[in-house]
Amino acid sequence: MGQKVHPNGIRLGIVKPWNSTWFANTQDFADNLDGDFKVRKFLNKELANASVSRITIERPAKSIRVTIHTARRVSLSVKKVKMLKNYATQLRKSLAFQLKSTSLK
Repeated sequence: MGQKVHPNGIRLGIVKPWNSTWFANTQDFADNLDGDFKVRKFLNKELANASVSRITIERPAKSIRVTIHTARRVSLSVKKVKMLKNYATQLRKSLAFQLKSTSLK
């Protein structure tokens, strides 16, 4: 009998991209991992009805780039832009202890 392999685990990095892309020293690894978990938890809670399929987090050089992939195409009205800016400020406050430069775009 063959061994069973998880389909996502075998495809990561080959066919399917990683959900987080960053490099950290040993001292920063736990903080970055915890920060990613907090960002995903916050966005999944706030955008529960937005059909979010994937959240991609990149950390290039002491900043953070969060990409939200949704199933529905949403037009950017003034209300939605204000809502996204509000989410960015809330994330900036929660990640301020980790990042030297807290510019979220």
